[in-house]
Amino acid sequence: MVLSEMKGGHTKASPRSSDGMKEARAKYHHSVEPTRALERDGDIVVSARLSGDFPNSPLSVEHIFKLKGGKITSMEIR
Repeated sequence: MVLSEMKGGHTKASPRSSDGMKEARAKYHHSVEPTRALERDGDIVVSARLSGDFPNSPLSVEHIFKLKGGKITSMEIR
């Protein structure tokens, strides 16, 4: 995923990020199954099981969302 930092601390995904996601889905045939959601340090954290045609599948990952005014300002996957 290609991200660009913008003024005010916002991050914007470039068009290449969408293409990259499509290529990854075609190559790895992956799926993401949310397993829990919680609030941590003001962020929304969604834990998920990521499985597909790649080494060490399945993996546990966290999607970390930052919100402002009820809108997502950034998302990070760890």
